[in-house]
Amino acid sequence: MNYSDKLAEAVRQCGAPLCLGLDPVYETLPEALKSAHSDPVEALEVFCGKLIELTAPFVSAYKLNTAYYEAWGSAGFELLEKITRRIPEHIVTIADTKRGDVPHTALKYKEAFFDHLNFDAITLSPLMGKDTLRPFLEDYRKACYILTLTSNDGASDFFMQRLQNGRFLCEEIADQLHGLSGEVQGQVGMVVGATHSRDADAVCKAFPQSHLLTPGIGAQQGNPDELIDVINRYRCKALIPVSRGIIEAHKNSSQSWTEAVVTATKNFNRNLQEPARWHVTT
Repeated sequence: MNYSDKLAEAVRQCGAPLCLGLDPVYETLPEALKSAHSDPVEALEVFCGKLIELTAPFVSAYKLNTAYYEAWGSAGFELLEKITRRIPEHIVTIADTKRGDVPHTALKYKEAFFDHLNFDAITLSPLMGKDTLRPFLEDYRKACYILTLTSNDGASDFFMQRLQNGRFLCEEIADQLHGLSGEVQGQVGMVVGATHSRDADAVCKAFPQSHLLTPGIGAQQGNPDELIDVINRYRCKALIPVSRGIIEAHKNSSQSWTEAVVTATKNFNRNLQEPARWHVTT
């Protein structure tokens, strides 16, 4: 099964293109968990394991930003291994690493995240060139989401700078990725932030039918409705990641932390289904 088919089936099973970001911060864990576990990494493991158990019926993908694990050193890398093994096989897994280095180094990153940890997809930076992306794109079962127009405020510092050919950098990246997608076995996708949805039209026009990872919903308050027309116009395959909006739902809730997680996940799932307008399956 290739990446597109796995994603489509995962979306069909849960009903929505919802991707949960498993990005745990010890300081924001529920107090009950911190009190019950003196070892912070142990508390994080219990938290992430419970998150998977509670949310698996409602999500099509899990995205793990590796910084939240690497920050704990060797114990954190071991935690990353444990958590990825707990994710059900039918659900897509994304390593949010934003790596980007020369090909022989990229190959080692590929071995780490695809061969050892068995992620289905990875986020990458394209700024050192397409040759840094190719090592990740040799396997039809895998995908790469390339930073093209990110959700942070500073995205305009580089991605929205105009080049000598008249294009914005984000458009040039999208066009180059479109060409690359026809030369490789793996799926090429783009990271396009929901917080910059008004600028997404030119990017998706340059790479129609692309896989999209669209962060910025939830805590960053991006509006998915503003992306719908663009995504459907260019038949892009969207995946909508939410992290803090779910895993920190207990902070503003009178429910128990587990109930708050389920309520938030169901709400995001329902909102992405109504109406069924996200083009994700073909």
